Amino acid sequence: MRSILEFISDQAVGVSIALAIATLIAIGQRIDHPETDALQRSADIDNQLAAEFAAQSALVASKD
Repeated sequence: MRSILEFISDQAVGVSIALAIATLIAIGQRIDHPETDALQRSADIDNQLAAEFAAQSALVASKD
């Protein structure tokens, strides 16, 4: 039983280390590519404008 628990513990440590490394890589990629943030902001603005246009069109259509 003890060996099973040690194995599970070792696996959990390995998985947590792998997740930490993957997180650091993702953070590094984001730092290396700041244009991703600009593209996301641009997409958010486009989505907001599209939502406002759709709401305005729905309002106009409901008045007709």
